[in-house]
Amino acid sequence: TSSNGFSLSTPSVADPLETESYELGTKWGFFDGNLSLSAALFHTELTNNQTTDPVTLQVVQVGKQISQGLEVGVSGQITDKWFVFSGFTILDSEVEDLSTNDGNDLYVPEMTLNFWSTYDLTDKLTVGLGVTYSGEQTYSEDGTEAPDDAAYVLVNGLVSYQVNENLSLQLNVDNLFDDDYIQRGSTRRTVPGATRFAKLSANYSF
Repeated sequence: TSSNGFSLSTPSVADPLETESYELGTKWGFFDGNLSLSAALFHTELTNNQTTDPVTLQVVQVGKQISQGLEVGVSGQITDKWFVFSGFTILDSEVEDLSTNDGNDLYVPEMTLNFWSTYDLTDKLTVGLGVTYSGEQTYSEDGTEAPDDAAYVLVNGLVSYQVNENLSLQLNVDNLFDDDYIQRGSTRRTVPGATRFAKLSANYSF
């Protein structure tokens, strides 16, 4: 019904969001337990997820979203001076039960890698290097391909120095080579990644 330019309507009742997940994993220790290796296979189904229709701009429920893949992680120390932290993921995603987008991928990278390693040059001086890789992906559930710089490799670095028993200084530099990349995006807009960024911090313990 309507009165004086205002309309009343009965809101539709959305179906509940449902999630179903399975995971199978293992963990191994090396170098007397100082270094650990983990691996897991996973499968997740998300039903009745909500999204915004690009034409009507109304919030609607889509079909089933399926994500499955492999995660591998390594963390710990190789020697008393050398530490590593790493994670690797292979992901296969798909939209089902949605007439226009059935079989298309979700907006997630197919492969990601994060690696950090630090080394104590002296009792006071530590250096570190990190690499982040984000692989190919689509921009939306309709299968639109993302531009080339949606897949990227970033290098980060750090230097820390223990001034005395209480004070330490640390310099972090993100995106060391100042590469251009897209952090996230869609068919309507993209968000560029951060440029080179340096941060110097001081930590004091009492």
